[in-house]
Amino acid sequence: EKDCEFDHAGFGVAGIETLYAELKTALADELSEEELLQFITVNPRNLLGLDHPVIDEGAKANLTVFDPFEEFTQGKLVSKSQNNPAIGKKLTGMVVKTVY
Repeated sequence: EKDCEFDHAGFGVAGIETLYAELKTALADELSEEELLQFITVNPRNLLGLDHPVIDEGAKANLTVFDPFEEFTQGKLVSKSQNNPAIGKKLTGMVVKTVY
């Protein structure tokens, strides 16, 4: 259902890889960095009743490092699915490394 033109593909996109940069780019004038990170990290965990990761000696790492000022053009995704409207668009806020 996804191996076709975007307008004809089944519902849903591979959006987690581009979420931060798309929101940062679209809402830069409306949300502070702190508000944006709250919306995509803390609020979903609160809504689902999940524990929040902690940064502590001996704790399992769960971190994402990003450069909030890096501008880039979104290329191919790491995901198998390439059904994402951000591909080819100029975005701000590049994820540099994710550690689990």
